[in-house]
Amino acid sequence: FEDLVATRKVAGNGALTIWWGPVAMETTRGCAGDTVFTGDTNARLGQYLAIADLDEDGMDDVVVSAPGSGSPRTYIIWGQGL
Repeated sequence: FEDLVATRKVAGNGALTIWWGPVAMETTRGCAGDTVFTGDTNARLGQYLAIADLDEDGMDDVVVSAPGSGSPRTYIIWGQGL
C-alpha cells in the first residue's frame, strides 16, 4: 500500500490512524500507527470514512466524520498537508 488509513472505536470517542507508506503486507509496523487523531468525548470520530481527491491535485484526501457529542462534524485532511 502507499499509505494505510483506519478508524477504530476508543471508548466512544473514536480514532483515525495513518500508517505512512509504502506499507508491505509482510511488514510489522505495530498498531500504534505513525499519526493518530483522537476524537473528543463521545464524538465517535471515524464512524464514517472516505478517501478521495477532493481538490484534484493528484493526492488523496481523507474525509472523516464525528457525528456524536451533540454537534456533528466532518473533517477533511488534505493529502498535501499530511
